Amino acid sequence: MHRPRRLFLLRASFLGGIRSAAFAVFVMTLIPSAPAAAHPVKRASKLKERVRDSNGTVMRFSAPRERMSLAQFLTSRLGEGRFQPRRAWAGASSRYRPIRSGRRVWKSLGPVQFLTIHHAEGVPSEHPAHMIRNIFTGHTSAQGRLRAADVGYHFFVDREGAVWEGREATYLGTHVGSTPTGLNNRGNLGICGLGTFHRQRPPRAMRESIAELCALITEYQGRSLIVRGHREWDGVNGFHPLGGVDCPGKLDAAVREAERRIASEYGPRRPDVRVTQASGRHVPHSQEQAPHPELPVRLVSDSSSF
Repeated sequence: MHRPRRLFLLRASFLGGIRSAAFAVFVMTLIPSAPAAAHPVKRASKLKERVRDSNGTVMRFSAPRERMSLAQFLTSRLGEGRFQPRRAWAGASSRYRPIRSGRRVWKSLGPVQFLTIHHAEGVPSEHPAHMIRNIFTGHTSAQGRLRAADVGYHFFVDREGAVWEGREATYLGTHVGSTPTGLNNRGNLGICGLGTFHRQRPPRAMRESIAELCALITEYQGRSLIVRGHREWDGVNGFHPLGGVDCPGKLDAAVREAERRIASEYGPRRPDVRVTQASGRHVPHSQEQAPHPELPVRLVSDSSSF
C-alpha cells in the first residue's frame, strides 16, 4: 500500500520542478535586455596609419610621445647598451646636475620641428663621459659666455655609435646661438658628435647612429622633422650660411643620410623657408604655410654661437 504512494510523491515532485523551471524561463523573457551600443567602441589599431596635413607633412596616429618620454622610447628601441642615460656620464655627483638657481634660463623647448647636428670642436678626445663633462662645464660655467642651466645639447653620439642623453629633451637647449634665449633654439633638438671633424672623417658607426637617432626621434614625434647642420642656421656668428663656422664639419654626411631616411619613411617635406638675397636671412613663406606658425623659422637670433 505504501509503494503507490511513494511513486505518486516522486511524480509530483518531478512535475513541480519542471513547472518551477518553466516559470523562471518565462519571467526572464519578460525582463528587457540592455540595448546594444549604437556605436561600439573600437580598439585603436596598432597599424602605422598615415595621413598628410595641409603642409604635405606626413603625420602618424598614436605617436609614441603620447605614451612615454623620448628617453624611454630610445631605450626601448636602441637597448640599454646603445642608449646611455644621463647618469652614465653625470653619476651621482651634484656637480653635473642641471642648475635651477640664480638667473639661469630654464624654458620649455616647445613643439619639436628641427634636429641640428654639431661636432664637439676643440674638446679633447677621451672617454665619452669625460668629454660630455667637459662640455657641461664649459656651457654652465659662471665665467663662461653661455652661463647655461645645463649642457646645451640634448644628445651626444660617440665614435662607437652609442647615444648619450644630455639635456632633458623637453627643455630649450643652447646649441644654436650663444644665449639661452636664442630664437633658433626653439623647437630645436641638438645632437652632438663627440669629436672634431673639420678634416678628419667621422667614423661610420657615428654617422649611421646619428641618422638612425634622427629617424627614431621623428618616429617618436609622429611627424616629419627638418634636419640641419649647425652652419645652415642664419645669424650664427653673424655670417651668411655660405661662409663662417664649419660645424658640424664632415658630419654633414650624417645630416644628408638622416634626411634620406626621414624622406623615405615620411615622404619629402616642402621647404618652410626662403632666402632673401639682399640680407641672406631666412623667413617663412607665410605664417599660414609654416608647420608651426608660433615658432620663428631660422631667424637671426644672435651675433655669435657656441
